[in-house]
Amino acid sequence: MQSRAKKYRILFNHDGFCVFSNSSRYQDINKPVGLAQVNGYVDEVVEAGCDLLLLSPSMDLLPGWDSDHCPHWRNRGKTVVYPSSTMFGKTFSRFREFILGGNDLIGLSLKRAREKGIDFFLTWRMNECHGLDDPACPGLSDFYLSHPEYRIGEGGHPWQRLALSFSHPEVRDYQFGFIRELCERYEIDGLELDCLRWQWYFPYSMNWAEKTAIMTDYVARVRSFLDSKGRRLPLCVRIFGRNDLNLIEGLDVAEWVKRGLIDMINISPFYISSSEMDLEWYRKAFPKMPLYAELTQCSDVEQWLEVGTELTRKMTTEIIRSTAYSYLDRGADGISLFNFVYYRDYTFGDQKKLDKCEPNFPALRDLTDKKELAKEPKHYYMGGRDDVGLGRILPAQLYMPHPLDIFIHVADDFGKRSVREQFKSAILRVQASVPWEQRRLAACANDSAALSEMTHEGELFPQSYREGIPEIGTAYRDFAVPVKSLRKGWNKFSFIMLKGELIKVKRVELALYTKHGIKDQ
Repeated sequence: MQSRAKKYRILFNHDGFCVFSNSSRYQDINKPVGLAQVNGYVDEVVEAGCDLLLLSPSMDLLPGWDSDHCPHWRNRGKTVVYPSSTMFGKTFSRFREFILGGNDLIGLSLKRAREKGIDFFLTWRMNECHGLDDPACPGLSDFYLSHPEYRIGEGGHPWQRLALSFSHPEVRDYQFGFIRELCERYEIDGLELDCLRWQWYFPYSMNWAEKTAIMTDYVARVRSFLDSKGRRLPLCVRIFGRNDLNLIEGLDVAEWVKRGLIDMINISPFYISSSEMDLEWYRKAFPKMPLYAELTQCSDVEQWLEVGTELTRKMTTEIIRSTAYSYLDRGADGISLFNFVYYRDYTFGDQKKLDKCEPNFPALRDLTDKKELAKEPKHYYMGGRDDVGLGRILPAQLYMPHPLDIFIHVADDFGKRSVREQFKSAILRVQASVPWEQRRLAACANDSAALSEMTHEGELFPQSYREGIPEIGTAYRDFAVPVKSLRKGWNKFSFIMLKGELIKVKRVELALYTKHGIKDQ
């Protein structure tokens, strides 16, 4: 079905929580949140060239506004004691001070977006689960605490077992009540259902047909309500980049499209940026539907410091722009961004947090301009820790005598002479989870002759980030790749262990240089 939604270039997810947890250039983290902080988080998105801001209005399971449906901030929220030793406790203390001072984050952000000429959606987290296994978590609602009988009760992750189950009509009514209140109170340009915050809705033992029927009816209920407002408010869904994972959770996207329930699709790797999403499948299945592919602030999570706080390997300028170029070449209409502001320090100064920097907004300029992207050096990669089953390829074990094939999508058209001449050299890097030591490794590209091993000191492109970067010379093996061996589309890189014990490969990178291996300045 033809969508009636406006086509955007860059979607920016603003989680709201960040305004109260982030150390930013707009104000001192030790001072109460003010208008400069609220406006700054809108202005920076506009200045970066994004044309749609999606604000998440919740504070975990609690409303991030003065809600009639859940009047937490008029009652228990006024006096509850928040732990001052955790990021969550400090963040909720700052938010309470803000809202009890008569401030409205949604209304202020919407007003600023209007002033700056950017469209404004709310993105509703369908089944928030942050901190469910912590009885002291400040973000648990009275509804959740009062109804343990409504929880899923099974699953591998503790949050999954403790999450609210949509099998109960009371849960669906409660969650829908928030959507209704928000859309009646604020003059938004559209709504996104964030189906991945979190992705658990039912016990796994529940019949698949029953799960999909319930979720389709729920999306239809939202669609009907939006239509009752007198104009066609666009409805976007944030879903898995693999449709089989959607179906496991009862999310029958094809049925939603067939019935005209949704207007936009935002496919996501869940949390860690990944090129393994099935973009080509989505494009073929829904040729007329605006399709957006998501990037996040990180390409890996290396270590958790506390719930919601971690050390992450940051997305660099070259990786952001190269991945976006690949997404567009594979069929995306635009790019979406999730958790992008979390380049910033949100630990309130924890010394273990190595990177305390501003978001990489300069990388977003002209992010969907394929003509500009085509001119630039490239840094493609495959890898990243996989927490939800999205990945099919990495991490993977490499051991004698079995080869390991890794596929990386390259958007550059090496069938054109000008492109072959533009890129003067290329490096293939393979990273393991432990030092390579005395292991011997062979590699080839697209079944061509064996690649020559080489050493590239440091990261493939200069960067200032420190988190997640392995000790140089221990975890990396590098190979020179003849440009003529590359092709537009999916390139196969094959590895075989010639000597040594089994090793786990966690990341493979391909760098294309335009000046004899030196990045253009």
